[in-house]
Amino acid sequence: MLRWEGASSDPQWIKINLGTKYNINKVILYWETAYAKSYKIQVSNDDINWTDVYSTTSGDGGIDEITFSQKNVKYIRMYGTQRGTGYGYSLWEFEVYGNIVAGFVMPAKLEIGENDYKLLKAVKEAKGGENIKIEYNVKSGKAVEFEIYNIEGEKVNVIKGENGYAELDGKDGSGREVGKDVYIIIMRVDGVVSGKPRKVGIR
Repeated sequence: MLRWEGASSDPQWIKINLGTKYNINKVILYWETAYAKSYKIQVSNDDINWTDVYSTTSGDGGIDEITFSQKNVKYIRMYGTQRGTGYGYSLWEFEVYGNIVAGFVMPAKLEIGENDYKLLKAVKEAKGGENIKIEYNVKSGKAVEFEIYNIEGEKVNVIKGENGYAELDGKDGSGREVGKDVYIIIMRVDGVVSGKPRKVGIR
């Protein structure tokens, strides 16, 4: 989510619909000048009943990196109860972190960036048990890795990239060949997800 501004009154909230259930355990809030002094992070599966996973009455703006016990949910929100300034509430970004869970379904429409396109093309051209060569374009010095999940949401491998290239050796973390199946691949740059998770089929 990019740039949200709430009204100059309490309470105010911003909600994210993840589209399906995820195991989430971390959020990062990037506050603009208009921050929340008191707020909660809440989660829900029905957009009606909300559970607190974090609360504070001493917010000071800037960047808030918040971790909590893992929750399997579809919705998450920042619920502001007291503004830190005379303005409203304003976030530059609201990032949510976690893992894919069973039953993950890709959204119907995806924004395809340069790295996403190359990743999709590489995997599409691969066959079960064969190497998958991936070319990507990020700034020098960045740590790049690709996480591979099966359709049940289990992580089966992590491959590190180097000098603009990565090669998936067609095997899972136990050395078994990755079969002709559907997999979900996530690219991380310096530990942060880059682009969208990709649901791909290996022929």
